[in-house]
Amino acid sequence: MIRVALAANVDSAVISTDGEIDYVDHRGETKRLEEQKLRLELWEPGRIIARRSPPQFFVQVASFKNNEMANRLVAQLRRQYGNAANSRFDFQKRFYRVELGSFSSQQKAEELLRRVRSDGYRDARVNSNEAEAKRVERTSIAAIVSTETDPLISVGPVIIKPAAGSSSTLRFNNVAYRGQLQAFINRNGRLTLLNVLPLEEYVRGVVPVELSLRGFPNLEALKAQAIAARTYALYNIEQRRNNSYDLLSTAQAQVYGGLSAENELSNRAVEETRGLVATHDGEPINALYTSTCGGRTENNEFIFPGQPLEYLRSVECAPEKDLLASREIGGARALQAAIDKQGRQIARELALLSIAGFPFPKDPNTRYLSDKASIKEITAWAQRAVKLARREEPNIPRDQLDSLGPFASYISNALFGEGRAATLLSVTDAEYIIGKEESAHIPARFRQDVALLMQYGVLQPAPDGALRAGQSLSRSQVLQTIGRALFRLGIPKLETAIAQAPKADSLSLKLQSKEIKNVKFSKVLYLFRDIGGVLFPSSVATIVGDEKIVYHVNNDGLIDYLEVSPNPGGASSDRISPFSRWEVRLTRSQLQQQLLNNNIDVGELVDLIPVRFGVSRRVAELKIIGKQRRVTLEGFRIHSALGLRENLFVIDREYGKDGAIAAFHFTGRGWGHGVGMCQVGAYGLAQDGLNFEQILKRYYTGIKIAKVY
Repeated sequence: MIRVALAANVDSAVISTDGEIDYVDHRGETKRLEEQKLRLELWEPGRIIARRSPPQFFVQVASFKNNEMANRLVAQLRRQYGNAANSRFDFQKRFYRVELGSFSSQQKAEELLRRVRSDGYRDARVNSNEAEAKRVERTSIAAIVSTETDPLISVGPVIIKPAAGSSSTLRFNNVAYRGQLQAFINRNGRLTLLNVLPLEEYVRGVVPVELSLRGFPNLEALKAQAIAARTYALYNIEQRRNNSYDLLSTAQAQVYGGLSAENELSNRAVEETRGLVATHDGEPINALYTSTCGGRTENNEFIFPGQPLEYLRSVECAPEKDLLASREIGGARALQAAIDKQGRQIARELALLSIAGFPFPKDPNTRYLSDKASIKEITAWAQRAVKLARREEPNIPRDQLDSLGPFASYISNALFGEGRAATLLSVTDAEYIIGKEESAHIPARFRQDVALLMQYGVLQPAPDGALRAGQSLSRSQVLQTIGRALFRLGIPKLETAIAQAPKADSLSLKLQSKEIKNVKFSKVLYLFRDIGGVLFPSSVATIVGDEKIVYHVNNDGLIDYLEVSPNPGGASSDRISPFSRWEVRLTRSQLQQQLLNNNIDVGELVDLIPVRFGVSRRVAELKIIGKQRRVTLEGFRIHSALGLRENLFVIDREYGKDGAIAAFHFTGRGWGHGVGMCQVGAYGLAQDGLNFEQILKRYYTGIKIAKVY
């Protein structure tokens, strides 16, 4: 059994139910309740217990010290007035009252009084039986089930549980719980509300909230989470045997969502691992776990004070090397030498032109690309572009196409529309875009076409910024311009998707429609990697999953062109977490206020200096420098005091005009404390094919998985 504190320090708690429940007070006395709601309150000494009901009025005929005399008069009155007569002892005045009737209004009682007096009972009078208030003698728990009934008072712990044989469910704060609820007055003089239930039922309420099925629906990952949660609970039960509860229901321990959180898949994970715990030297371990570790976990002693634990060592959170090797894609056509003498890198354009059927050598080298393009070559390439775009060839002499002006005019009018440049750009616009010096080398009638291609990013100067309009066109300049023009028109048609794990000859793709499809590779594959927004040809690329890709499928349904953008989260197993990488900017005043909110006052903040690091490069010791004093923070306290997600961060500074730091830029990874099992990483490893035991042994060094019941 485990005792989970749902509320550790409150003045009241409302418990609701959908059926009958049993209320057990401090004496062990049980009362069956049918009400749908029960409110537990803390009542201080002197507070009134009895609730005053509307007063009842009666006719007091006489009073006697002797009970026998009172009973004689009662018998006489009953013969005269019926059964309305009775005797009642007054504990305060110590005599017996002989009364007639019971009325809700004084007026009706006075009507009877006139009759009684006329019958000779001259001392008769109207009185009221309004109850005397009972008061709480010591601090107690009051259970209020109705405004019309007195509260149930208990000076010690109380238990609320479903009635025997019923299927009632107990709810607190709109959350349903298995087991029973217990309330007691804690050392602070306030209420603590516990959920007491079997350990396995508790684990059922932990797993689906600690590892949400919405984002991580994998059975092996859920099994690893179930064992970690069970182990953590067992360890804490042993550590807190003399405490009033074992665990909180919040992230300060592990989040517990009760019966309301349960679902079929997580319950299956709990059931299939029933009784299994992670042990070291035969004892349950302190199975700490963290949401997102940022690619590697940390030794426990750098985050939490205490001795190093052999099973909580820093480990990489990443797929195995052989698994990464199995996810490599090889490019069958590498265009490593697709650079001309002027430094133009046109590998991408050549790849796209190649799959579009443009004729040029299989492996064009620098010399080929740098040489002058012949009229014949330019004409063939230009006509091929016009055919692919389904446009009409413009009326420009082909024998002039080896000059920049006529060539640009041909491409502009053929691919983007006759007269488009002259319509959208004025002569002044054109000269402004091209530049004064370069414009002088281009005949005026071609300048608007040249400017339009430059504006569209189709015609690009050499790396030194020059168009070299007066020189003959090189093959690289012609092919780059045609390739970029067609690409702007969507030729060839490229598609985007999110890559899944590849197989030997195919790639699984998640399309924008969320549909998953498998596409095989062509034997001729152009492969590019996007590094910092620039595409580079590559002979190999690794797909870990969730990379953005751009691809082309040929007429045979095979991928013959592929661009791979590395996953922003890297290759780490927790890369899918939105907190795998993060950035935060805090002004000096914002950070100073954040520190004050955490009771850290150094005066005017001057700087933050990391002075010690853990194995994973987490900040283990941070010096906060202020104008009045310096404070050193260690371990977990660092990121909580700064209001950051993790200790795994670097600091950049933004300076003001006065030379002082104006703001701090934190670039970091992970969310949580970074010790033990990485929850998102566990899901990533499970997706890679690891089972729950392999996952747990990855994060907890040297452990064994044992069945303890």
